[in-house]
Amino acid sequence: MVHDTTRGTTRGLTRRSTTGTARGLPVSRRTLTRAALAAPAALLLPGAGRAAAASPGGLVLTLPAPSGRYPVGCRSVYLVDSSRPDPLEPELPVRELMVTFLYPAAPSPGAPARTAPQLPPGAADLFGLIAPQTPLQLPAAGVDWAATRTHSRPDAPVRTGPPGRAARRPVLVYSPGGGDPRGLGTCLAEELASHGAVVVLVDHPGDALAVEFPGTTAFRHDPVRSTSCAATPATGRRCGAP
Repeated sequence: MVHDTTRGTTRGLTRRSTTGTARGLPVSRRTLTRAALAAPAALLLPGAGRAAAASPGGLVLTLPAPSGRYPVGCRSVYLVDSSRPDPLEPELPVRELMVTFLYPAAPSPGAPARTAPQLPPGAADLFGLIAPQTPLQLPAAGVDWAATRTHSRPDAPVRTGPPGRAARRPVLVYSPGGGDPRGLGTCLAEELASHGAVVVLVDHPGDALAVEFPGTTAFRHDPVRSTSCAATPATGRRCGAP
């Protein structure tokens, strides 16, 4: 069982894998491919991400806007599975997860135009230290990772269906690998959500470069958990390398 600590409810955890395209999702393969490549391009190519006013931490990247007709909302949730220990660090008695839901949001005229960061501040700081060791070979300095904003409004009201009818939407799970934090899938997730899908971004603590939790626990004394390759400067091994 998984405990959702943000709402105090317990639900069974199910997982469904799908192949092919989602029904009722009016988005082309070309559009999805373009969105999937947009974020890496913004990170790796100097001209691909627009630079906003430079912050004290360095260059600020701007993510491309989603092309769909719906505004996008987001909600981050902290989940705890108390039925098993952590699979990567068995000394931790539970398995913790951080997930973010991105979804079509209802129009909110006059609402503050506040958007969520791509990476939470603590995870962004650690990401900036570890990312240069990964196969992506991101720059070790000059980019303020914590300042990158998404196009999603935190906790925005969900777009509902017509009166008297529930809105049925495809649900897609984005499960990153190779040490990537879930935030690196933001461009693709926002693109899908803007066309009517609900997208769940999942972090894998212990594998992702950096995962930031709402706080500390009796068994985890730091709100940010890093991958075991965080210590690679001492070993000379880069994250993602054998």
